[in-house]
Amino acid sequence: MRNRRATLVCNLAATLAAASLCILLSGCIVDRTAGGTGVGNPTKGSVTVAMVAQDTVPVAKAAAQLVSGPKGNALGKAGAMTRNPDGSFDIRDAGGTVFTVRTGYANVGRIRIALPDGVDCTQADETACQSGEVSIDGPWVSDLMTGKWIPDPGTVRIPLGVYKRLEVRLESQDKVASGAPDLGRHSLVFGGTFNWSGRADRPFTVALDFDEDERFESPTGFAVAEGSTTITVSLDIARWLSQANLTACLENGSLALDSAGGFAFEKDGGCGIEQEMKDAIKASGTVSGKHGGEGP
Repeated sequence: MRNRRATLVCNLAATLAAASLCILLSGCIVDRTAGGTGVGNPTKGSVTVAMVAQDTVPVAKAAAQLVSGPKGNALGKAGAMTRNPDGSFDIRDAGGTVFTVRTGYANVGRIRIALPDGVDCTQADETACQSGEVSIDGPWVSDLMTGKWIPDPGTVRIPLGVYKRLEVRLESQDKVASGAPDLGRHSLVFGGTFNWSGRADRPFTVALDFDEDERFESPTGFAVAEGSTTITVSLDIARWLSQANLTACLENGSLALDSAGGFAFEKDGGCGIEQEMKDAIKASGTVSGKHGGEGP
């Protein structure tokens, strides 16, 4: 009788131990599938976003289009092929006038990053997410010549995977962030000098108003991996004036010169090519990713 009782006690202890182990294992499995706060969290990478004007014309195509620019750099039919040593770009409008872009800024209110296929907002629990898109809210000013932000939006952590689409909200701003240039409530402003009628040092500015979400896509996609990744929206500056004939506006007087021999282009300024420039800038953008935190 005593031996039988001892056997029952041993069997009960073994059953309880097995049940406890089952509960522990089940807890781990539930935590992993639910994306809880334990070891089962979906793995994420740290991401920064840059928006920058670049020359993205392929080298082979550029070589086939070369003509001499004012500084000896390579100009093609649609604009600049290389950046000047001082960081500026020489681009050509549809009428043939060469514009040297020295500054460029954009007011950005929000950035949205579309999650990869098979990933939803429950796995992007470290940042705002809705309808399969991670949202980073500004406002900021992007220096398009350097890819830097004012102020710095920092980094966000998003799930690992292959990303293909990003949206940037370009908009006017009522208030200017500390240290940011005042764009006069315009969405995007760029300027520099242009070469026309015997003078290459004429100043110009172009101020455009968007107030809309601009979508930029990667044809092949890019990976966000563990560690740091820089996502870059590249705007092919060679295309900005490729469809806009500022030259014709200068020649017919609809774009009046100021006392310095230059001009400031704004909405309703008499030269009705704002939409052509806006469409060209939007169409010039692509998005890519670079692992390791390297800049644009």
